[in-house]
Amino acid sequence: MEEQINSAIKQALEEAPERKFVESIEMAFTIKDVDLKNPANRIEENVRLPRGRGKDVSIAMFAGGEMATKAKKSGIVVIDPTQIEDLGGNRQKARKLA
Repeated sequence: MEEQINSAIKQALEEAPERKFVESIEMAFTIKDVDLKNPANRIEENVRLPRGRGKDVSIAMFAGGEMATKAKKSGIVVIDPTQIEDLGGNRQKARKLA
C-alpha cells in the first residue's frame, strides 16, 4: 500500500506544472464494508512522504515546576502558566509559538 501511495504522489508531482509557491496535497479515503469498531479491522498506516513535510517539527507545552525543567532539557518550548494570560492579550506573540 505504501508503494502505491508513494507512486501516486510521485506521478502527481511529475505531471503537475511547476508552481512558484509551496504546494500541499490532501488525501481522503472512503472505506466500505469494514467495521472499524472491531480493533482487528482498524487501519494504522504510516506513509513517509518523498520530500518530507516541508516544516520542522516543534513541540510546546504548558507546564511549571519539575515538568517544565525536564521539558526544557529535552528541547521542548515551555510556556509557564503565568504567561498564558499574556499570550491571550498579545496575538503576535501567540502566533510566533504556533
